[in-house]
Amino acid sequence: MSRLLDRMRGVVWTRELITLAVAVFINNFGQGLLGGASMNFFIHTLGLSGAQVLWLEGIRELPGLGLMFIAALTMRLALCRRGTLALMIMGIGYILYGVVNSYVTLLLVAIIASLGMHMWMPVLPSLSMAMTTRDRSGRIMGAVQSVAALAALTGMGAVGILSRLLQSWPLNVYYLMGGACIVVASLVLTRLPCTLGATKAAQPRMLLKRRYWLYYVLTFFEGSRKEVLGTFVTLVLVQNFGLKVYQI
Repeated sequence: MSRLLDRMRGVVWTRELITLAVAVFINNFGQGLLGGASMNFFIHTLGLSGAQVLWLEGIRELPGLGLMFIAALTMRLALCRRGTLALMIMGIGYILYGVVNSYVTLLLVAIIASLGMHMWMPVLPSLSMAMTTRDRSGRIMGAVQSVAALAALTGMGAVGILSRLLQSWPLNVYYLMGGACIVVASLVLTRLPCTLGATKAAQPRMLLKRRYWLYYVLTFFEGSRKEVLGTFVTLVLVQNFGLKVYQI
């Protein structure tokens, strides 16, 4: 909490930044809701095997591999419009998780949700930096990421409480609620001006430089860490040790 307060201190909370923070909170709260119940949903509700879960996670990352091409195709859109589109696609994809009835359908909706998520990931820091000067961009990005972390913890906490008190609730409800929150976040983002982040100079479609190699390596390991911890470890806890949603 002290680190959160440190990041908030000295940040100029303009109307645009508050709007972005609200959208980020609602989005990450929704992701916390559905993320907290995801593995139990896969194993106990859909009856997936461990191999099916791991294949699902692998296929879900396909939009991430093509992200540079997706970003190049959508870069002509205003920054806030790209963010709105990304969150809308992600929210609809997660809502569809709650109504799937086959493994093939699940793979399709997983790709839709993942497409929106991977589109959103680079847009958020760009929006944050567009709201301040270069020397203060790190402080703004830190404040926005702190809001995101707080929202995710709140969402997972809500899942823990609800799944403990309302154990008769079907787990797909958390996907429906979480996806709906993300759609609402996309609507909040429409309040941002289209001129945000716009520049007169033409922007390169792709940027790949040798001096950024360390950043590329760190990003690679960050993604690897997520898959090992968030997927494989959680799968073992649910499938082998029978942990419930509130325990996860």
